[in-house]
Amino acid sequence: MVESLTHDLTVTIVDKLIIGVMMLGAGYYVQKKFESFKGRQGFETSVNSKRVEAVSAVLASVVDYEYTLKEVALLGVEAAARSPEHYKATLKECTSSTEMTLLLQSMSSGLDRNKEKDLELIAIVDDLLQKISVSREKHSLAEEAINKNHFWIGREFYLEMSDRMNKWNGFLDCIKHVDKDRVAALYHETISNMTDVSTFMRQQS
Repeated sequence: MVESLTHDLTVTIVDKLIIGVMMLGAGYYVQKKFESFKGRQGFETSVNSKRVEAVSAVLASVVDYEYTLKEVALLGVEAAARSPEHYKATLKECTSSTEMTLLLQSMSSGLDRNKEKDLELIAIVDDLLQKISVSREKHSLAEEAINKNHFWIGREFYLEMSDRMNKWNGFLDCIKHVDKDRVAALYHETISNMTDVSTFMRQQS
């Protein structure tokens, strides 16, 4: 009788111990899974935050460059409209901002600073030269932002932003044809095609 009770008690204790160990094991497993989940969530939040920061930096730089380019084009159209015919003819041969800068410098030095009409054009040309210089700096800054954040913004957005950096020739054509309306239309197309940060993040998710 005593042996039977002892046996039953031993079995009960062993059963309880096994169940206890199993519960501890299950609890440990669930805790580890939860910690792993929290770790992944924290990592994903950190990555998304970094991506938003990178996309914002790239967009800000590219948009700033595009706006400056529009200002360059509007001043360029005004300068072209006031320029002597031989300068207009030379302008049509320009293919880069460097060539245009050299032409404008030549024009500025060749104008008569004693004539009020020429003084107005000189002021426009000097302002345009300064804007072209600023646009080059902003182009470099935007390219740097795109390349520096290449890993975070992804291939598709990288290509989109790189493509948007190639607007100079379009605005230069506006200047060559003295077409102020086309400048506004070209910039409007740029704005209309913009990808903002929230749109980009939705596309990625």
